[in-house]
Amino acid sequence: MALSRLEVACKSCEKPFCSLCIQLWLNAKSNNSCPFGCPKFQQRKCPPSIAVILSKLTVDCYYKQNGCSAVIPYDTLGKHEEQCEYEQQQCSGCKEKIVKKNFDQHLEECEKLELECEQCSVQYKRQEFQEHTDVECLRNEFNRKIEENQMLLNLLQKENHRLKIQQKKMNEKFQDFEDEIEKLKESMISIDTEELEKQPENIVPLGWNSITQPQVFDYFQERPFQDVQIGRGRGRGRGRGRGRDNVYLETSTDHMRGRGRRRDYDPRRSIDQSQLSDTEEVSDGTHPFEKDRQALSCSINQRLLR
Repeated sequence: MALSRLEVACKSCEKPFCSLCIQLWLNAKSNNSCPFGCPKFQQRKCPPSIAVILSKLTVDCYYKQNGCSAVIPYDTLGKHEEQCEYEQQQCSGCKEKIVKKNFDQHLEECEKLELECEQCSVQYKRQEFQEHTDVECLRNEFNRKIEENQMLLNLLQKENHRLKIQQKKMNEKFQDFEDEIEKLKESMISIDTEELEKQPENIVPLGWNSITQPQVFDYFQERPFQDVQIGRGRGRGRGRGRGRDNVYLETSTDHMRGRGRRRDYDPRRSIDQSQLSDTEEVSDGTHPFEKDRQALSCSINQRLLR
């Protein structure tokens, strides 16, 4: 028993023990008793008196049986054993125990040690090195590349499937938006139709390019006893259905009630008595308002030419 293992003692009798030996003793005894008769072994550090005695001793290395011949003080024994080159290590190939100083050389010569090919990453034992030819290496490399490409292909297929699902959802949302736009268009057309139907009958929009004198007189023949005012729409929002290119005819009675009133209405440009005085008087038997209609026609023609 090496003195380097005298690291513990019994708490009751203070007898020193090698830590490995006392552990073997306790594993063999079911009652956990002390080798010196104490009913129960309770471990403690080595007593100071024993530590002083041990510090004055010189002892052999624990690996003396492996070839180490060093005799060292007890205080430095633990450090020496950690660095001792005669400590044994087990080879992963042949499973033999080799001292530390010869272990690296053994790894270079062990026939059962597994190696890894740098080209194809295949593992084989050193004794099978001759069987691992260039052809075999290329075959293994080819198979490895096939496996890698197959894995990459699987990943791409999964990603492609995910993108298809996402595209399908986007198409459904886009179709919903198109349906909503169509509904809004139909709703706007319906609203415009209702607004046109609600327009008063006494407002007659006539395009600048399409207005004719017979159209104007047809309107007045239906309403011969009403005075008429003429105005032109300016810009958007000047009235219901009134654009930049329209002429509007309104009866004076409607104008007095506030219908179709425009901001751009200019009383100086309405038909008054001064305009009517410039025309010739009609003969007897003519309708009393025939003179007014002729003056109105002249005024409309003048405005169309502007």
